[in-house]
Amino acid sequence: MVERAAVTKDDIASLVSLVGRSGAMHALAGSDTVTASELRELGRLLGLAISKQPKRQLAELLVRAADKRITRPLEELEALSRDELAEYLNATGCDAEELKALLAEADIPVQGGMSRRSLLEFAAIQVSSLGMYKRISSSDSSGRICSSTENREVGSGQQRHKPPEPSAIVDSP
Repeated sequence: MVERAAVTKDDIASLVSLVGRSGAMHALAGSDTVTASELRELGRLLGLAISKQPKRQLAELLVRAADKRITRPLEELEALSRDELAEYLNATGCDAEELKALLAEADIPVQGGMSRRSLLEFAAIQVSSLGMYKRISSSDSSGRICSSTENREVGSGQQRHKPPEPSAIVDSP
């Protein structure tokens, strides 16, 4: 009997490119040659939260991980304008589930029943606004962006700027 090599992320990505996400999920879940334990092992190697899920759920998790379209970190996305973010998300071809995952990562609640297009616009507005609020909250009164160390110092009651020395104040007649 010839021993078969273990399934890799690249194998799943190739399968997705051939038959699409849904086809890849069905192919892995229905395969007699790829076992649930092999899928669990691959999931662990990819850093996914894997437990004793059924083979169908494992296949879905692995296909989504192998075909992840939004590759930029949340902090980078928050730095984009609404239009830039909408353009990026649209160009990635991400699906509604991936958009919902992005919003969940940003702790933004999502209403059910939104179309992909509506969800994409909602994500662009919310994530770019979140980034704007974070930038504003980290700037001092002069409008300059503070480092997190400076923000901690101000928050702990320490003054950032020293007041003028009393000898420097001159009374005018």
